[in-house]
Amino acid sequence: MSENGAKATKSLLPRREEKVLKHFKQVLKDLLVVLRVSASSDTAYMHWVNRKREQFVLETGSTDRTDVYFQDRVQFEDHFLHDFKDLKQPSVVELNEAFPAESLIHHTSEFTGKGVLLLPLMNNGETVAITGVELNDAIEISDELSTAATSYISALENILRTYFELSGMLEEETTWSSFDEDLSELADQKTYLKLIQKGIDIIGRQLKSGGVAFLARTMDAWHVILSKSVRSKKLPIGLLMSENSQAGLCLKSLSAEFSLHFNGNPKRISAKEGYFEGASTAIPVSTKKIRQGVFVVWDENPLVFKESLNHKLKSIGLTCSLALDNLVPQSIDEIRDIFSESNKTCKLEILESIIDDEINLRSNGDLPSSTFLTFVTPADYQELRAKVRLDDIRKLQEAMSVDLNPNHSGVPGLVGLHTECIFMVLMVNATEQQVVNWTQDFTTFVSKQDDGIYPEGIEFHFGIVELKNEHEDSYHFIQDAKKALNQAVKQKLEIVI
Repeated sequence: MSENGAKATKSLLPRREEKVLKHFKQVLKDLLVVLRVSASSDTAYMHWVNRKREQFVLETGSTDRTDVYFQDRVQFEDHFLHDFKDLKQPSVVELNEAFPAESLIHHTSEFTGKGVLLLPLMNNGETVAITGVELNDAIEISDELSTAATSYISALENILRTYFELSGMLEEETTWSSFDEDLSELADQKTYLKLIQKGIDIIGRQLKSGGVAFLARTMDAWHVILSKSVRSKKLPIGLLMSENSQAGLCLKSLSAEFSLHFNGNPKRISAKEGYFEGASTAIPVSTKKIRQGVFVVWDENPLVFKESLNHKLKSIGLTCSLALDNLVPQSIDEIRDIFSESNKTCKLEILESIIDDEINLRSNGDLPSSTFLTFVTPADYQELRAKVRLDDIRKLQEAMSVDLNPNHSGVPGLVGLHTECIFMVLMVNATEQQVVNWTQDFTTFVSKQDDGIYPEGIEFHFGIVELKNEHEDSYHFIQDAKKALNQAVKQKLEIVI
């Protein structure tokens, strides 16, 4: 759909909804007049039963009298229908001491009739509306009036059902028109990161109690690099994917994978993701048949995944794939693992985006995650740099990008390269002790390596900072981690926290 066509459709839809509602109300009004005349009554009315506000809400009234005044909204306890709000069957209420004429407050002068015929409208076993027809001369219901009342209720049910169906169709049409605009904006994104962020935002708006995560290949494996939730627990940033998970199967087949989850199985990404019940879909993203990522979409309510949502999710995945084809270089060698640097570390703008998202959550009053950023560098790097070849430095960078992965210590996280010799390691939802244990696990691992990549006796400095409310943005948080590392280097300490 063209941009002008989408705007025109969007502007027409509210008018069409108003037109449908106007016709619906006019039909209700006409039906009530027909019923009143059939009953030889001078006054009739229809009220909706608003249980949330405990009010009777006037839909329409019809009268030949000049002393009748209908109120739009009346509290339950102030209306004569109060005792009949749960009425299930048509009933005639006779005026007597228990039900005096004065209770008919819409009459400004004395009502001299005999009673009121009450006709309830049911929906899912609940009384949602009551129609009242005032009987002037007799309370016995003739066959003709009984037929008219039955036909009235049947017509009311049919017109209400039709209105709901038309409203649903218009709402669906509005949704698809908006989705077409979303896809157009998605295709126009100019960077890899903004493209995936836009895709996550669009998917998030389709969910009620779920979330979406995007996995990409970095640090020589597949990890969650972006995650968003809607009244549901987020999948951890940096979580390492298991090959036999739903996301893993999706990447192998390069086709959508749908799963129902019972008792926490099957796993969407990893056995370490936490317990989940509901349903999920994994949607692949690729460039020229090369796997670049996967959206994992979940919701606690499996019924959310209707055919319409599945179609939208596949459209988002396809649009992202086509957009990436336009963004990446033409050389096949250059488009592998486009969310990573050539040394296998995660792109810095992704880490900065994750940090800014965490800061925004805090500013919005959400429960903060325990987020740590660690700067790591080999001790005496300049001296080391002078002793080895450039190719050996590259091999060292690639090895560190993989070996620094916090997932080796059971903690989700991502590794980036700040400069040639300084690595950034981001851990969200970690404790300080877990971070310290990870540094020890890494140095112990390196000390046991004898493949020549790590120089014998190599040591490391770690500068660790926890995200605080006073951090305004990712820049200030990163600068604080850099200061902690500088302090460790100057004082020849292994760790500064």
